[in-house]
Amino acid sequence: MGKIYCYTCKLFGGAGPFANSGFCDWKHANRAIDLHERSNEHCTNTIRLSERMCVTGRVDKELVKQASDMANYWKEVPRRCVSVISFLAERGLPFRGSDETAGSVHNGNYLGMLELLAQYDPFLAEHLQRHSNECRSHTNYLSSTICEELVTRLGKQVEDSTIDRVKKSNYYSISVDSTPDISHVDQLTVIFRYMEGDSPVERYMTFLPNAGHICQEQADGQSAVHSSRSAAAFFDLVEQIYNFFTASTSRFTKLSAVLKRLIMSVV
Repeated sequence: MGKIYCYTCKLFGGAGPFANSGFCDWKHANRAIDLHERSNEHCTNTIRLSERMCVTGRVDKELVKQASDMANYWKEVPRRCVSVISFLAERGLPFRGSDETAGSVHNGNYLGMLELLAQYDPFLAEHLQRHSNECRSHTNYLSSTICEELVTRLGKQVEDSTIDRVKKSNYYSISVDSTPDISHVDQLTVIFRYMEGDSPVERYMTFLPNAGHICQEQADGQSAVHSSRSAAAFFDLVEQIYNFFTASTSRFTKLSAVLKRLIMSVV
């Protein structure tokens, strides 16, 4: 009770407590475990276990191979789906059609692109043949639900990457502007402008229908700014600090004095 063992050393034998009676000296646990994992005995046993696991003819060889093949299969399917989503998003093309039926001419660009790629990709062709038009209880990565989830995750990754670049830049700005799109709907967007090396960069973070152009209506559209949670928190902090110290001359004077003392102490 209350003891721990080393699996590999217990299996192949060893001289220390991790392989025999068990380790329970919790006061020195961190150091003892670290020393054991670095010991020649533990490293040798770990290599022996790895070699045994790779030997052909083991009892669960076929089960391990089946699990590995299944894991690789479900890695390859979303990889192709992500490629199609990236292609459509880069060109601003719609994803969904009027139905989600494989083989239909109205199933949208997402399924249509997957069907086109399947003509030259035997793996994807087999997947579509086996799993298309199944009920939603079956995993197939072809439904609109999974497509929307992948779009959301990719968008979050792009957003995080942009925020990291903005924070690393010495010069940046954030602005909210609107312009009509191709369907004449006035779209409100959050724009980040920053420097990467010697080149200016402009990134549009989100789009939503604009409520109007007067102050109150623009204020109602402030959710556009907060659609980027990380960016909003970062720039809100900068804005709050600036507003606090510029609202009062005495505050700014005190801040200048503190900064001067800090600079002098560093120098």
